[in-house]
This record gives sequence, C-alpha cells and structure tokens, in this order.
Amino acid sequence: MTLRHKEYIKSNFETGDTPNQTQFSDWIDTMVAEGQSGVAESVNVGSSALASGSYGSFAQGVNCSALGSYGSFSQGLGATSLGGEGVFAQGFQVTSSGTTGVFGQGSTITASGTDGCFAQGNKATASGDIGSFAQGSLATARKRDGCFAQGRNVTSGSSVPPAGGNGVLAQGQNVEATGYQGTFAQGYNVTSSAPWGSFAQGRSATASGEHGLFAQGRTIIASGAGGVFAQGTTVSATGSMGVFAQGGRTTASGSYGCFAQGYNVTNSGSDGSFAQGDHVMASGNKGCFAQGSGFNIPGYQTVASGDLGSFAQGAYATASGSFGSFAQGIHARATGTYGVFAQGTHASASGHDGCFAQGRHASATGNYGSFAQGSGVTASGNHGSFAMGYNSTASGSMGSFAMGSGATASNTCSIQFGNNVNSVAYSLRVAHSPRLCGAGVPPSPADGDMWIANGNVYVHTGGLTKNMTNI
Repeated sequence: MTLRHKEYIKSNFETGDTPNQTQFSDWIDTMVAEGQSGVAESVNVGSSALASGSYGSFAQGVNCSALGSYGSFSQGLGATSLGGEGVFAQGFQVTSSGTTGVFGQGSTITASGTDGCFAQGNKATASGDIGSFAQGSLATARKRDGCFAQGRNVTSGSSVPPAGGNGVLAQGQNVEATGYQGTFAQGYNVTSSAPWGSFAQGRSATASGEHGLFAQGRTIIASGAGGVFAQGTTVSATGSMGVFAQGGRTTASGSYGCFAQGYNVTNSGSDGSFAQGDHVMASGNKGCFAQGSGFNIPGYQTVASGDLGSFAQGAYATASGSFGSFAQGIHARATGTYGVFAQGTHASASGHDGCFAQGRHASATGNYGSFAQGSGVTASGNHGSFAMGYNSTASGSMGSFAMGSGATASNTCSIQFGNNVNSVAYSLRVAHSPRLCGAGVPPSPADGDMWIANGNVYVHTGGLTKNMTNI
C-alpha cells in the first residue's frame, strides 16, 4: 500500500464501484498522508520508493530509498539517503550516506561526510566531515572542518593524509586546493597544494609549497615555503623564507629575503638580494642590489651578480664583483671586489680593494685604491694611482698622479699636471715645465729635468747635465 494521487483514488470510488481492501487502504493512507513503509510515521510515494527509516523518513520517486533515521529524505530517480539525522538526497543518482544534516542534491551526487556535509550540482562529491561543501559540476570536497569546493572541475582537500581540512577553499573552474589549514584556490586553472595559509588566485596560478604562500594574477607560481609571494602576470617566486616577486615576467628564486619587482626582473640571490625596475637582474647573495632599467639584449640590462653588498643602479649598470662592488649610472661597470666603485656614464671599476671610477668613460683597473675621475680618464696602476680630468691616465703604481687634460703618469709615484707624459718615477711635472726628479738622476735625463745628488742641484739642459752649485 502507498500514497495515491487524486485521480487514482477517484477512479476507484465512483458510482457503481466496489472498492477492494487494497484500494480502501490506499485511500486511507492518502487521506492521512502516511504510506505503508513498515515504520510508523514514515512516507513513501511511488511503487519503487522505500522509506524504512524512523521518525519521519520520506521517499518519493523511482528507486528511491530513505533508510536513515529522524527525517531521512529521498526524492527523485535512484536517490538514496542512509545514515543518521536529517540526511537529504534529491535528484538523479544521489547518495547521502553520512550523519547529522548531510545534504545531496542534483545529478550523480555523493555526500558521504557527517555534520553538515553538503554536495550539490552535477557529479559533485562531499566526502569530508564537519562542514564539507561541494557545489557545481565535478566539484569535490574531500576533507573535513570547512573544506569548500565550488565551481567546475574543482577539488578541495587532498586524497592523502592528514585527514583534517581546516578551512580549505577551492572556487572557480579547474581549481584545486589540496592542502590543509587555510589553503585557498580561486579562479581558472588554479592550484593551491600547500598547507598553512597557501593562497592562489587568478588564472593559471599555483601555490605549491608550505607556510604562507601567496600567488595572485595570471600565470603565477609561488612554490617555496615561509612567506613566498608572487603577484602580477607571468611571475614566479620559487624560493623560501621571504621571497617576493611582483610585476610582469618577474622571477624571484632565491631565499631569505629575495625581492624582485617590475618588468622582466630576475632575482636568484639570497639573504636580502634585491632587484627592481625594467630588465633588471640580481643573482648575488647577502645584500646584492640591482635597480634601474634596460632592454632584453645582452649587455643592456642592469645586473648585480656579486655577493656581499654588490650594488647596481641606473640604466644597463653592472656590479659583478663581491664585497661591496658599486655601479651607478648608465653602462656603469663595477667588476672588481672589496669596495669597488663605478659611477657615471660608461664608468668602469675592475680592480679590487677600493678601486674608484667616476664620470664619463672613466676607468679604474688598478688595485688598492686606484682612482679615476672625470671624462675619458684611466687609473690602471696599483696602490693609489690617481687620474682626474679629461683623457688623463695614471698607469704607474704607488701614488702615480695624472690630473688635467691629456695628462699621463706612467711610473711609480710619477706626477703629471696638464698635457704631457711623465714616465720618471718619483718625479713631478706641470705640463711642459721643468721636471723635478725626487729619486736622484733619472735613467735617461731629458732637457728640463732637475734633481739633487750629493747635496748638489743638477739641471739637464741643451742635452747636457749641469751642476748648479758650480754656476
């Protein structure tokens, strides 16, 4: 016996009819809205519907079963509710098998968790406990404690241990949030597989490490651990412990404070490595700094590749030395180590230990305090060679000094002011004036040379050397 619709009842009780016992029972069941399910206060509607749960179980449709207890509900085609209190199954091939407020609705749906497990849509599955939520098409919520999946081809929660979800959210299309404890994935083709605050949002965004990963934008990867941040378009942050990449075509792959920001910026260094601007690269470690602009052409990028305080700033600047190499300006190059400084346009400092070049086409290639300042100047000697002015060169060592226009000091401690060449060690000349030779007679005396020997002053003039004491 079961509930019948009005026309069926009416057809059995018209004038001249003789209803049988079954027809009377159907009439009575329909009048009191209680079908014969074998359990008091349960109702089934349909010849293949079965409500065998207790206390208000309800089954309606074709091949529907309400087998749970306390308000088990099944309605549709091939819908099944089994388990505990308030289990709800509605639609086509829907199975709700958990306990305490489990809800399944739609087509080919499975809700198998407990305590508020929810599955709705087309081929949606919620298998976690305590607030597991799956809604949409091919949506899956696997874990417990607030595991949320919403959209198309969406997965929330991992298929492997640990069991806990703890606030895992996947929303959008082709989205996976398979971590736990605050894993978030939202958008299109997005994956967040890390635990403990992993966040991926946008289009083709991936957060795959652990501990505070953030990926937001289009074609984004954040795959490290411990505060990895990637944001923008075609951005990758793959290091760990404070890695930051932001902008367009930007990559930060180092660790411990690796920072990349701008367009076509790459930072592979660690320990406070910094790259910012347009076509900028920082590959050194421990305070490596690159900032400025460039082009996607070899030699036309701003690059800081040295370790321990290498600094490049400007347009096409390069600092490839370590221990405080500094390049600032346009095409500035600091390739030496230990406090090398290049500043200006096409300035180059390639020595080490305090090599300094400043100006336009200034070059300091010597070591231990070589200094070049001006335009077209070169200091190539060691131990304090100094060139300043225009087209001046100090190629001697130990304090060789060239200053002015076209001045050259090419020997140890030779000093030249103005347009001339001084190749005598320990001597001083101003332009074409007499040369004071401080080390005695020069190897090849020239007219105008002056020196002291044995307490006497000598002057070379007219091709002859004269003792001024005898004059």
